[in-house]
Amino acid sequence: MKFLKLSLQNFRSYHNEKEVILHNEGEKGNITINVGETGHGKTSINEALMWCLYGEDTPFLPIEENWASVYLNEYSKEKANEKNEDEIKMAVKSNVKIDEKEYKIIRSAKYDVENEEEKTSRLEIKDKESAELIDNPLGFINERFFREPELMQYFIIDAEEIRRLFEKNPEELVENHMDRTAGVGKLDKTIRVLDQTIKYFKSEKGDVEDAPEQLQSIIRQIETKQDAIDELKKENKEKREKINSLEEKIEGLANKGVDEAEKYVERKKKETSLKENIERINEEFQKESMDDGYLPTKFHYVFLKEIFSEIIKENKNKIPPRAKVEGWINTLEESFKDEYGGVIWDNNEKALVEKGFNLENENIEEINNIDFNDQEASKYVENQVFKKYKNLSDKTQDLFTDFKDKIEDNITELLEIRSSLERIEVETGHEELKEKFNEIEELEQHIEENKDRIEEINEGLEGDDGLKQKRKDLEKESNQCEYLNRKIEKTQELKDLCKETKKTYLDNIIESINEKSTEFLRETVDNPKRWNKIRVNHRYEFKVYREDDREISENSFNTGNGQIALLAFFFGVREYLTNQLGRDIPYVMDNPLMRLDPEHKRKLVGQLRGGARQVIMHLIPESEYNEGIFNEVVQNLNHQNRLAIKTKEGGLVEISEAKSLDTRGMIDWR
Repeated sequence: MKFLKLSLQNFRSYHNEKEVILHNEGEKGNITINVGETGHGKTSINEALMWCLYGEDTPFLPIEENWASVYLNEYSKEKANEKNEDEIKMAVKSNVKIDEKEYKIIRSAKYDVENEEEKTSRLEIKDKESAELIDNPLGFINERFFREPELMQYFIIDAEEIRRLFEKNPEELVENHMDRTAGVGKLDKTIRVLDQTIKYFKSEKGDVEDAPEQLQSIIRQIETKQDAIDELKKENKEKREKINSLEEKIEGLANKGVDEAEKYVERKKKETSLKENIERINEEFQKESMDDGYLPTKFHYVFLKEIFSEIIKENKNKIPPRAKVEGWINTLEESFKDEYGGVIWDNNEKALVEKGFNLENENIEEINNIDFNDQEASKYVENQVFKKYKNLSDKTQDLFTDFKDKIEDNITELLEIRSSLERIEVETGHEELKEKFNEIEELEQHIEENKDRIEEINEGLEGDDGLKQKRKDLEKESNQCEYLNRKIEKTQELKDLCKETKKTYLDNIIESINEKSTEFLRETVDNPKRWNKIRVNHRYEFKVYREDDREISENSFNTGNGQIALLAFFFGVREYLTNQLGRDIPYVMDNPLMRLDPEHKRKLVGQLRGGARQVIMHLIPESEYNEGIFNEVVQNLNHQNRLAIKTKEGGLVEISEAKSLDTRGMIDWR
């Protein structure tokens, strides 16, 4: 590949259209030299080539700038304003020869003078021989050059800028080169993102990290309590079987004519039937009251009030005994179970007030002094103790009345049955029967105690704060923990894969770059034993070693040998790209000989002049372009241009021009 010609129209300091010859097909040699003072248009050639290839994506154009503010020729703006022209055309045309076929790459853009707005550039590529346009110009650039504009910077370079960046931050420079060359920067970024992702998952996991262990503990507790319940149920079943056996024996005694046993069996069956009726009526009452929106907890206050009213009404002239009200109190207890707190009794065994009712202490003391046969008792109970329930709806009262009517007969009969059973058990003189009665009573008591224990255990298992709910909550947290663990594991695997991929890439790249850089270094420096090898490592450190493997101090990089070492690394990267991607792209170098002493300049030029690859160098007269350099390259010199500026209209605007000269003699800059 060779750049043959470059045409610049209103680009940088090149006003109108100026042409720069970059290769003369009629001459041998691979080197073209453009000579000009600083500011005379040398760097503009590099910028024009990159803009021609990549337009607004050129890395030479600062991200925060647009092409018009950086590249558009200022003199063209003045002339357009003078002539009242609407727009200015900026264009760069590059004639390039690829595989013995010539193409013209044209990048053009227009600038709206009145609105001071630039338009997006347009790319066209023509086949020089057929004059036909290439269908896919962007694909042509990507295939013949590079898809990534940054990689072209290894072939169109500013050597002085490389030195400046290295002095500023050598590790960052090396890392950037590695990123451009093989995309390891993208891998580094991916690794950092994955690392942050792992940290995020771990922070999320912190809230549920102990959930699996806590869950196992809860499961063990639940199993222990369930085992206890099963054991209690088993025990109750055994006791119930024993009770059934005892009752069968009592019934056997009844069949033998034992009067007390016969009565006991009969009443026991009646008691069971009545209890079932009471339970059914009570369930219906509670369901109906709940369905209608009346909480059962309200009814026992009304119930208690009715009890007191009945007692006061029936016992106007005497203190009601505790036995008189106990049936009603038991009904309360059985009906409302956990919601019922019991009744406060005074020393004379008067029923005073339901325990769950919230009374101040002084009110309780006052109630203790009330005699139920006093007319004030009814008034007090009606107006004070139950004042807050006075406004219960008619429906509530009706529900209660209906419930009371349904259950009253059952309760009365049940109390009589129980009383009869107690009397039979007390009065019987039959020792065998009495022994069985006592044993049944003990077994029933144990069964009830076990039921209470089961209920107590169930309370710990069920409900909003029970172990089973905790288990559900912990199962969710445990599942979340396992989910996060899987996420962390997979993300870590991906991170490790990226790190391994990066290492593989770097191993390959570093080995090649170190080899090529070292080869260039040894052939260019004046003391190959002292400046013997270049080593770049995985930490992006750039180091130079002597032949005996001693490291050379960075302070020595300011010397000619040090500058050659920096360029050697750069050439190593470029050779890697050339070998890997197969692009035989020309070298276009701005200020490659700056800061070098004559001997190193001579050796560097000697490195560049050999081979078939085209080399274009922009040199400053005297410091870079002099008789010694000319004599070194003359045998390989293909073409040379003198770049200079001219002034127009008062000398305020600089206009670069390129004058083509042959290779037979050195350019007379004076």
